[in-house]
Amino acid sequence: MDAELQKIVDAVRAVEKQLRETAVGPALTARGLVPAVREEQILGAVASVLETLQGLTGIFPDRMTTPTGRTTFHRVSKDLSGLALQLRAAEGRAAADHA
Repeated sequence: MDAELQKIVDAVRAVEKQLRETAVGPALTARGLVPAVREEQILGAVASVLETLQGLTGIFPDRMTTPTGRTTFHRVSKDLSGLALQLRAAEGRAAADHA
């Protein structure tokens, strides 16, 4: 099981690194407003990332050894789900705004 868990940790860290290098970095250096036609896309893309993280964190609450781990993963999974729903709702409104 340790090797499997290490693969999960390594994969999450690789995705985090790629996201920082290819999305966060360029977003920090970009200037100006996001064009209205692109708002729907960025809202949807970020929602997808949070939904994926929610799926991952939702697997672990009952598999954690400590109460702290269980409680934290449960709370984070629920919070990520709520945040993703907010982004999806905003994505829908943005689509309607420029339709």
